[in-house]
Amino acid sequence: MNRKKIVHFILDDKFIIPEMNIYDSLKEYDNEYILIKNLPFQHRVYLKEKERVREMSRWSVKKKISRSDYTDIIILHSLFSLPLDLFKFIHPSVKVVWLAWGYDLYHGKYGMEPLIKIPSLYGVYTNKYVESQENQFKSSFLIKSRMRELISQMLWPATTSLMNDVLQRIDYFGGYPGEYELIQRNDYFRAENVDYSYPLIFNLYSKNNVGSFSYNIVGNILIGNSATETNNHIDIFAKIRKFVSSDKKIIVPLSYGSSNYREYVISKGHEFFTKQFEPLVDFMPLAEYQSLIQGCSVAIFGHERQQAVGNVIMSLWNGAKVFLSQDSLVYKYLKSIGLVVFSIQRDLNEREINTFLSKDEIMDNRRIVSDNFSNEAVLAKVEVMLKKALS
Repeated sequence: MNRKKIVHFILDDKFIIPEMNIYDSLKEYDNEYILIKNLPFQHRVYLKEKERVREMSRWSVKKKISRSDYTDIIILHSLFSLPLDLFKFIHPSVKVVWLAWGYDLYHGKYGMEPLIKIPSLYGVYTNKYVESQENQFKSSFLIKSRMRELISQMLWPATTSLMNDVLQRIDYFGGYPGEYELIQRNDYFRAENVDYSYPLIFNLYSKNNVGSFSYNIVGNILIGNSATETNNHIDIFAKIRKFVSSDKKIIVPLSYGSSNYREYVISKGHEFFTKQFEPLVDFMPLAEYQSLIQGCSVAIFGHERQQAVGNVIMSLWNGAKVFLSQDSLVYKYLKSIGLVVFSIQRDLNEREINTFLSKDEIMDNRRIVSDNFSNEAVLAKVEVMLKKALS
């Protein structure tokens, strides 16, 4: 059988390793994982297995992708895993698959307009914080950030004109359900849609694990997934502070994101909840994190954009009552496939936050999660995607 080659352009991120495991399980394909490295002081944080990932300069990549015999498919794990100015060198015979991250779609890099615009990303309290940070742009910290951005722009150019050219070169797009329809509004976008989900590093959602649930829920509350403003932490704090009983812990993951915003959330968390507030500021292995949040009967994610999907799914699997913005794509999609989720706007009140899901609701959620998000389900989606790209 004629084996096909896939070249994956990746970022140094914790989500990449389980994806590599999925692709490497496909015996009919040869996979090459490339991390572009421009500067000698860049060091890997998550991708420690050097034998699995090749570090290459942008100049070496440019030469390789221009050859017709280099690969059959290029998969971009984030649009910015490959510099935008290199897309024009990809050989015309090579199919390009873009597996979109939230950062690709909702963040306007270097002042560009985001590819998908959300009318209001922030609640009232969070918006005040964001505006205050913008007013401090001349601080020494932000000047340093701007200098880093300018250096990055030289090595990794991004302009509206380049982005338009890139969008025309993408053959297949894999994003969260609903994002394809939104990005189609861009006149330059011509890609076909493919169904895709991200796997876990261990197959937690396997059908074999659906029934292995001990109905012994502790009433702690999980809020958000990171130290980023789109979590709208303070708006959630303000909404629940009056009806959270004193025996509940408020667990808030803040291990990655903005250091300034992290300190702000920690300060406000202690102000609102005193000793109940437990910020998580250190990175945890996934198994340890999963064990910790098993003690949360309620999980609240205040994002208006697609974000924290892995945390949402893990919380549902753990039997938590999950609250989401009813305007978000995540809420709309999860409701459409039958999962029991709740609206922050309509349902986040004293009665709902202090009652648990029934055992039947939990088991139904676990079955639906397994059907849609287990590694077996992800593998099936990958196989369909690759066959479509090679047809």
